[in-house]
Amino acid sequence: MAGQSTRKFGGTGLGLTITKRLAEMMHGVITVQSEPGQGSAFRFEFPNVAITELAESDAIATSGEGDFTQFAPATILVADDVALNRALLTGYFEATG
Repeated sequence: MAGQSTRKFGGTGLGLTITKRLAEMMHGVITVQSEPGQGSAFRFEFPNVAITELAESDAIATSGEGDFTQFAPATILVADDVALNRALLTGYFEATG
């Protein structure tokens, strides 16, 4: 077999490459600890990230619906090869700016 089958293993392996690149662009680092048959643990470190305080009312969810009114209108790119995942995310943001 020349390479991994995307049907058998579920993807092309680009997710970690893209994640690593994004972490580095934000002056962070991603590390992994992995044991065959046991799984993998990924750690993200962003040492120079400013942390802000949330108002208590913003931190409490009042229902299962997300309140996105606190964010400025934005364009979000969703890149996922699973149609159900794309539809789920589209539903979350459907009636928002």
